[in-house]
Amino acid sequence: MSSKSCIPNIYIIGPQSTGKTTLVNKLQSDLEHWLADTSIDKPQIVSEVARTVLAKHKYSAEDIRASTTRCFELQQLILEAQAAAEKEALKTSSWFVSDRSGFDPLVYAKRYAAPGAVEQLQELDAWKQVKARMERSLIVVCEAGTPWLMDDGVRLMPGSDDEWMQTFYNFCEMLDELDMHWLLNLDYMAFGWHTMKSYDNHDFGFGFGFGKPGAFRWPHPNFEAFFFVLPSRAGVWNASGDQDIAVCCGVGGPCYAQLEKDQEFAQYAEHRGLGV
Repeated sequence: MSSKSCIPNIYIIGPQSTGKTTLVNKLQSDLEHWLADTSIDKPQIVSEVARTVLAKHKYSAEDIRASTTRCFELQQLILEAQAAAEKEALKTSSWFVSDRSGFDPLVYAKRYAAPGAVEQLQELDAWKQVKARMERSLIVVCEAGTPWLMDDGVRLMPGSDDEWMQTFYNFCEMLDELDMHWLLNLDYMAFGWHTMKSYDNHDFGFGFGFGKPGAFRWPHPNFEAFFFVLPSRAGVWNASGDQDIAVCCGVGGPCYAQLEKDQEFAQYAEHRGLGV
């Protein structure tokens, strides 16, 4: 990659306690290694600004539920702080990795503030700046339902698993409403031999619902097809006999019927997520 390449910013977003900070820390560590012998800028890390805002302005996470007014005020402060942090990060690097985003306050304002709060936030210059950057960035959404939900005394805790999952759905729905392209973290992180169960356990944006055949979210609306290549596991201690190199092919509806007619392809292909 050329040092003059345009590297997109990366936003790691999603509901509370879904591994965002852990993922950002891992990215930071890996990028330090990968870019060590290159002329590519190392990214600045935009840490979770919400915690700083809560402490500085004497808010608590429970204010989000207790008062629609304080909820809106808090989300506005977080949005403005995020915009300022991104601007500061770009003074010392051409790109950044952000733990959460200025989009997050819109989700929580929609859930907990008074009607019209989202529209008020969208009128702010801070949102316009953040939105312009996010539209040119890689947005990764971390999914709720993970086993490590923990109350750290700062973050807003969901009242139930259903509330937690609904917040995740709100993130996905609002991103779609704003026509922002995004990826589910499982698009990359749970695609491997040992996690093929993700086909059965998750709905990756196609509307099947949990427990029914699913597949991975389409990487980009303009893609007609895409391939994932998994390396061979031959010789690995727990590999079964047929676990060699695997290629997963996803095709759009207009292409699918034509591909099905390819008899040679059919000799090697196995259908997953029919009708996707």
